[in-house]
Amino acid sequence: MRSELARGPVAKTIAQGVCVQLTGLLAAAVLVVAMIALLPDVVLTDGFYWVSAAGVLVVNLAAGAVAGRLAAPRLARAGAPAGRIRYALAAAGPVVVALLTNLNPISGIPMALRVVLPVCAAAGGVAVGLWHSARVERREPVYG
Repeated sequence: MRSELARGPVAKTIAQGVCVQLTGLLAAAVLVVAMIALLPDVVLTDGFYWVSAAGVLVVNLAAGAVAGRLAAPRLARAGAPAGRIRYALAAAGPVVVALLTNLNPISGIPMALRVVLPVCAAAGGVAVGLWHSARVERREPVYG
C-alpha cells in the first residue's frame, strides 16, 4: 500500500527544521562565547546561568516558529493534510534537535528544566509557526 504523501518534500521539510533549529542554537552559542570573552566575571554568576537557560527556551521557541512557518507551505504542496499529521511532520526536526542538545546531565538541574521545557518550547514554536502560516493562507489579519 503506497502512501499518498510525497516522501521527498517531507524529508526536506524535516531536514529544514533541523537546520533552522541548529542555526538558532549556534547563534545562541556564539553569543555565550562572546559573553565569556568580554565579561568573564559576569559569566561565572548564577544569574547568568539562569538567564542563559531562559535564553535557550526563547531560542527553541523562536527557531521552532520559523521552522513551522517554513514547513507549512512545503507540507501542503506535498499533500500532508492539515492538523496533527502536518504538525507532527513539521515538529519532527526541531523537537529531535531540542531533545538531543539538552540530554546532557547537569548536576542539580531536574529533568523537567533541562529536557522537557526546551522540547516543549520547540514544539510550541512549531505550533505557532503553523498557526501563523494558516492565518496568512486564509488572508486573515494575523495581529488583531
